[in-house]
Amino acid sequence: MTTGSVNNADEAVPTSGVTIALAKFVRETKWDDLPDEIQHESIRACVNWLGCAIHGSRRPAVSAALAGLASANGAGNVRAIGQSETMPPASAALINCLSSAIDGFDDTHLATITHPTGPVASGLLALSDARNPMSGRDFLTALAVGIEIELRLSVALGSSARLHPGWWMTGLSGAAGTAAACSRRLGATTEETAWSLGLASMQASGFRVAHGTDASPLVPALASRNGLTSAFMARAGYQSGSRVIEGRFGLLDVLAPDVDPELLLASLGAEWTFSEISYKPYPGAIVAHPAVDAALRLASLPGFETRDLVELTVRVHPAAARLASIRLPQTPREALNSAGHMVAAALVNRRAGLEMLDASLLDRSDIRAIEEIFQLEADDALDRDQALLVAQLVDGRVEKVEVEHCYGGIANPMSDDSLSEKFLAQTRSLGSRAQGLLERAWSLPNSENVDFLVEETVARGSTR
Repeated sequence: MTTGSVNNADEAVPTSGVTIALAKFVRETKWDDLPDEIQHESIRACVNWLGCAIHGSRRPAVSAALAGLASANGAGNVRAIGQSETMPPASAALINCLSSAIDGFDDTHLATITHPTGPVASGLLALSDARNPMSGRDFLTALAVGIEIELRLSVALGSSARLHPGWWMTGLSGAAGTAAACSRRLGATTEETAWSLGLASMQASGFRVAHGTDASPLVPALASRNGLTSAFMARAGYQSGSRVIEGRFGLLDVLAPDVDPELLLASLGAEWTFSEISYKPYPGAIVAHPAVDAALRLASLPGFETRDLVELTVRVHPAAARLASIRLPQTPREALNSAGHMVAAALVNRRAGLEMLDASLLDRSDIRAIEEIFQLEADDALDRDQALLVAQLVDGRVEKVEVEHCYGGIANPMSDDSLSEKFLAQTRSLGSRAQGLLERAWSLPNSENVDFLVEETVARGSTR
């Protein structure tokens, strides 16, 4: 791995500015500087991301991406999670993240609807190989600071009244978070780290029109690839200036001109936005999860039968009504962004999990019948983790179900044991290796080399 740089010291680094301050935070933060809860959260985030990536690594869209990247970029010496082929690091970053996002089961910062771990962890893991191993603590420290940069950018952008809702937040902030983590891994100077943040921010992108298509999980995957590439280029001396984030006509000025860039530095290192991420107990759009919780509670009522439904309305936060509104989905990808489908599947199956990814559910007449009477309504009085379900039954009864805090949110989080159960459900293809991999993932701070995160997911007998 080439990590050469034309800048080996920080003497000429500007001493002020938001991007420079963020770069110093990236370089100077150590494992022991992380609060205990952030150390543990970094492990939880890694366990959740790894399970999602393993399960998603065999999806047809991932195979298509592999073939396309091989044609475009040629061979390399890095492998991605679950893949026997070798590829360049940038391609591995993209495939790792695409795999973790493809099932809509990845983690979320609900306040900004950012999926933070996928881009950062995917790019970072692509920088570890047998010739240049990375310890578990180094990996987790870089992951934590990268996610913190990513989420602080998301919060700043999301606090703007002028940011168009069609922007995909992970596409706007994920590359910078990945660049931060990868720059740390490459031993970049403060100035080079600032350049990498600038180069990554120049590639902010992603539109929510992609919902319901294979372009949807590509948004965070591109962020991972772009962030890693930015770190390599900056480390080699490619400059961007040190004010791309906060400067005139920079990222914030263009997308969120009403936001003070200093918001990015508020209590930096003392308070961690990373602590606000949540993990999905069900696949699909997290904004629809309160509605799924409500459906599961309705299904558990004594004597309830789906055939008795006459009308079904769920009121949710406006973001959920906007982002999970696909009606009568025709493809599994559309179903992941359809609150109506997710609710109907939960009611019929009386559970919600990996089975919600089953394409055969789209052909079920009992599920389609519920989708046809389902109504999704926006309610400004509800928070993003709340829902109110109202069901009218054939005998005239009306059942109401209120969800105060959906399962998986920060007010009602998944436990470590629940994350382990989710991981094992996603990694059945590994057979007996899954339990051992899970135990090693939970013990990452004690690992001298994180390569096992890839090697234990590749089919036995394949060679690098």
